Amino acid sequence: MEDNLVNNEHNTAYIPGPYIACAMHVNYTDNSSNPTYSHELPQELVNLGITTDLWHQFINEANEELKFRWGPNIILSLFLCCIPIFCCNQYNKDIAHRMEIFCEKWNSSGRLPNGVSIRYDIQIKKFHIGGGDVVRATDLDTWHNLFFMANSNA
Repeated sequence: MEDNLVNNEHNTAYIPGPYIACAMHVNYTDNSSNPTYSHELPQELVNLGITTDLWHQFINEANEELKFRWGPNIILSLFLCCIPIFCCNQYNKDIAHRMEIFCEKWNSSGRLPNGVSIRYDIQIKKFHIGGGDVVRATDLDTWHNLFFMANSNA
């Protein structure tokens, strides 16, 4: 059974399984600054047993992983592209990789209540700005999404 993060149509009364208890989204449109999760602790997660202290630890660590970092892949893409690194979207690929590792670390840490897990998803949309057949500029809109999944019996 495939997970569908957009909707929960695969969850029915006959098939107990994970559902999205809460979703957090950060829109990352400014390439010169770091996106941050600034969400307060949602009531859905309080109901699942997440405490305020645990929430603050999670948010602080998540925001640390979202920070832009210079690394070998970024520097290599800079020299290969001969244009700013953003042409290859390597900065978002780097963040996505770190966020996936971050979610795996939290899921295996034992800090989350039983039946609760975290999933990461990145959405990138490319916009062409211009009139007619002429594209004057291209812009990327990126969302770093975190989904708190819970078993139906959690």
